[in-house]
Amino acid sequence: MLDKLNLPKTTYYRYAGGRNPRADRWAEVRPLVREAFSRTPNGMGYRQVAMILEAEQGLSISGKTALKLMREEGLRCRIRRKRYDSYRGERGRAAGNILDRDFGAEAPMTKLVTDVTEFKVAGAKAYLSPVMDLYNNEIVAWSVARSANFAQVMEMLDDLSGSLRGPALLHSDQGW
Repeated sequence: MLDKLNLPKTTYYRYAGGRNPRADRWAEVRPLVREAFSRTPNGMGYRQVAMILEAEQGLSISGKTALKLMREEGLRCRIRRKRYDSYRGERGRAAGNILDRDFGAEAPMTKLVTDVTEFKVAGAKAYLSPVMDLYNNEIVAWSVARSANFAQVMEMLDDLSGSLRGPALLHSDQGW
């Protein structure tokens, strides 16, 4: 009858209340996803499920496909990845804002600014601690280390002490 009326098959299935009879593309994979997810008491994330399916079953499915299948099956990992938090203990007293957003200097080596920056180099992290003179925006001292620690800051300050000729203001964001 649909042929006579020039209507697509989906019209029948829409009004009949059923679904399109297309076969589920992931029917064989769904039990494997459920089995991999149930291996741990709190389940596992979609990335781990995709890795297990590839390593043990030889199925190369993307993480997004694994996530879609897990959502359709109602599988949710109950453990959330913890975000990094560098705060450890009580905070010290904050220094006053002497610089007050005046980022210019009338003489060299009177106003200096510093911060510690993290970089990824060859798969590892490196930390740069430069000191910039606000008179001419020149880097006057710096230190590079594999871990951001107090020893790195002290090395940078030792390097800076040879360049100082008188009193100077050293400003940082107080992250350290």
